[in-house]
Amino acid sequence: MNRSNRTSRYRTGLIAYCENKHRNTIDNRVYAKSEKEAQKLSVENVKKTKCNWCDSLCVNIGEILATEKIPFYPIYEYRGFTCRCGEKVSVSQTEQGDSESIPEQITVSCSKGHLRTIQDQEFLLLETWTEQTQ
Repeated sequence: MNRSNRTSRYRTGLIAYCENKHRNTIDNRVYAKSEKEAQKLSVENVKKTKCNWCDSLCVNIGEILATEKIPFYPIYEYRGFTCRCGEKVSVSQTEQGDSESIPEQITVSCSKGHLRTIQDQEFLLLETWTEQTQ
């Protein structure tokens, strides 16, 4: 996407229905010059999106819930830990404002190969930090 002629970044929440009438709640992010243009682009994007419940496309927009301006560059929230060797290890990365899914179990390693398995009950006890991309 050419960002040079797009001045702001927007997030639009929509309810969309697939060909099989499954209800999908979708969070779409676009670069646009106005909120109205962002909504139009989001509607176009959602019509190319697969249903969360089956393989059909979301063809009907039920409702536009909200559109808001968000930071131009994404801000990510990380969960992780400091390995015994001192390296900071990321277990999950979520764009700020998104809901986070907690895995039942995940095994990660630092760059030196030290493994650690995180159980679901440990997940929320991990260190957290944020970083912004540019």
